[in-house]
Amino acid sequence: IINTAREMTTGNIYTVFGCTGDRDRTKRPIMTEIVTNLSTQAIITIDDLHNEDANQIVSDMLEGLKNTNYEICLDREKAIEIGINHLKDNDVLLILGKGHEEFIIVKDEKIPFNDKKHVEKLLKEMVDFISPLQKDAVAFSAVKKEDLDRAVTAAQTNLDRIKEQENLFKMQG
Repeated sequence: IINTAREMTTGNIYTVFGCTGDRDRTKRPIMTEIVTNLSTQAIITIDDLHNEDANQIVSDMLEGLKNTNYEICLDREKAIEIGINHLKDNDVLLILGKGHEEFIIVKDEKIPFNDKKHVEKLLKEMVDFISPLQKDAVAFSAVKKEDLDRAVTAAQTNLDRIKEQENLFKMQG
């Protein structure tokens, strides 16, 4: 996915991702190395914790890592916001792992959260913040409804369900 994103942009690639708890711990540092090798900056966050501690998962992810192009934010909502705030012209933000899922699982609790809905909320807040005159210019020059819908759909990327043209997006300006 990151290599495909690289083909789509001349800008930076920011990747928000985490590793699931109660799964193969040996894969965590491998995944982190791949993401940090291929991304300009990785934003490490939580996925489903299940019965593991978030700090232990992140510690496993960073084990042996030589790359320093990452930051850690254990709040997935804030991690996505950090990724969006990094974006400049021609940059790409990848939000990996949770995809279409409606919850973050912590022990026996399902905490309502959906990457796509969160990105939609953030984009709406950004548009609402723009003055009415600027809003018209943005709507005319950059935001066609189908482009926004495609970008929001693509903002959630589920590695288990890759579908052509649905899981990557390019956010400009």
